[in-house]
Amino acid sequence: MIYNFIIKKDNWYVNLMYLKFLLFALLLIFPLISKAKAYDISDTFIEYYKQGAKYYYAGQYDLALKSYNKAIKLNPNFAQSYAEKGLTLSNLKQFD
Repeated sequence: MIYNFIIKKDNWYVNLMYLKFLLFALLLIFPLISKAKAYDISDTFIEYYKQGAKYYYAGQYDLALKSYNKAIKLNPNFAQSYAEKGLTLSNLKQFD
């Protein structure tokens, strides 16, 4: 009953509440959108890792090493890239 009185009496109050709701919704959505773009960028390390594996099994160790280095640069927490890089360096006889 009071809510109906406010709507009829003061239309500006409803508009203000509507604007507050829109602002709140935008503040919730914006971080989600910005994080989605960040994940798209970081997912490319998998492509470099897969590319390195293809080069490795084809015997192209120099190209595999470059791909693994790119994968490590994009995601230094992915341990498998380091392991494959070690195997590649071993095949290149680079033990130092």
